Amino acid sequence: EYIDGAAESYLSYDFKELAVAQFKKEGTEGTLTLEIYDMAAPVNAFGIFSAERYPENKAVPVGDAGYLEGEAMNFVTGRYYVKLLSFGLGGQAAGVLDEFGRKVASAVPEHAGLPPMLRLFPKDNLVGQSERYIKKNFMGYEFLHNGYSAAYKVDGQDVEGFYVEGDSEKDAETMLGKLLDALAADKQVPEKIALGYHVKNRYSQHLFIGRVRNVLCGVTRVPAGYENKGEGLLKELTDSLGRPSSSKT
Repeated sequence: EYIDGAAESYLSYDFKELAVAQFKKEGTEGTLTLEIYDMAAPVNAFGIFSAERYPENKAVPVGDAGYLEGEAMNFVTGRYYVKLLSFGLGGQAAGVLDEFGRKVASAVPEHAGLPPMLRLFPKDNLVGQSERYIKKNFMGYEFLHNGYSAAYKVDGQDVEGFYVEGDSEKDAETMLGKLLDALAADKQVPEKIALGYHVKNRYSQHLFIGRVRNVLCGVTRVPAGYENKGEGLLKELTDSLGRPSSSKT
């Protein structure tokens, strides 16, 4: 009820509880609203945080990751997603937000840091602050869960790299099989390649996908004519998972 139409997104990340506090600066019209969302686990907190963050937002060193947008600051710390919104503070807004944010972050007992999977994304051509965690229905498929994505700029073209973490090797193999079947049913026939599979969709974009143990990895939204770049990024993603590119999928 508090966040009105945005509730579904939070619930999809296993939202648990919300605490809200209002503050007013004495002698002024300045106010600040503090919202603390308990998302049950650090990875869920990062997920909803990343869903509301944009690459152009100004990053701030508060909590595990944070950003400023106008007179607002959002950050993630442990299993909590924290939102600060100020009004009427003028030039003092950034300083007040930083002070409040650091106090909240310092009060959180556990600091798990960002999800380890994020460190696996290759850094070359990575678009800063584009990393996301999608807990359910990754890429629009209900059978894909625990997906991580990041935007890349390759020779001026926008592509997206991703990992999908299975609960086990069998789970990952099952997800891959279901994805290949779904693509084939949609007349997007997978072609076997050295690192996995290549698929061309009806919009002439290309998808590359492979599997390393319990993790699917891939590149999507690759424009026509950039297939070699897409396959090259797939190799980087694969190698980052610790498997030589010559190994079997």
